[in-house]
Amino acid sequence: MIIKEGPNSVEVTVSGPQAGTSDRRATVNVALPHFTGTIETWFSQVDWDGFLGDLRELERARQGKAQLSADDPREFEITIASTDRSGHMAVTGHVGRADGSHRTSLGFGFAFDVSTLPKLLRQAELHDAAV
Repeated sequence: MIIKEGPNSVEVTVSGPQAGTSDRRATVNVALPHFTGTIETWFSQVDWDGFLGDLRELERARQGKAQLSADDPREFEITIASTDRSGHMAVTGHVGRADGSHRTSLGFGFAFDVSTLPKLLRQAELHDAAV
């Protein structure tokens, strides 16, 4: 699932549920001018299903938001949301990792063309079907 606008991009690659669990692994790549970040993290199937349902509703109504967080929300969170009544869209979130008493994180946020929302939904649904 890729959201890209100009030099800004967020790519979330989701695995199928892991053997013996309903957890999914995700690799998240964020690229912004002068900053990049990558993390591998985990979230539950329930959280993925909720995100996918909210993303379907967002694509249909062009209002609202779809949000997904890692099992440890300090590692990853993404929100895709309408920014006004006209249905303009933006993505916000962060990737991060704590190592002892130190924390590294990269926050991101940018507007993107609403016409890419149907493609984004199809990409997410393909990840969902890859079980």
